[in-house]
Amino acid sequence: MDIATAWREIEVAGEMLETLKKARKEQAVPDIRDAFGRLRGGLQLGVPSGSNGHRLYDVPWSLAETVIERTSHTTALAFRRSR
Repeated sequence: MDIATAWREIEVAGEMLETLKKARKEQAVPDIRDAFGRLRGGLQLGVPSGSNGHRLYDVPWSLAETVIERTSHTTALAFRRSR
């Protein structure tokens, strides 16, 4: 993955995080849609594990918010330290 793609992923995660926080503040369901425009009830979470991995489906929004917040923040910090 090149640097431009990595930064774009961080930006998308930030936008999604803002959507989740806004919906939680308004006590509403987040308006996050898949590639076909269908409303999603949760997110998919890929969990790497050595040579294989697992995928969790329909991760609750509250957990998805925490995961996005921590992984995007950690990724951005690691990138800045490597420069």
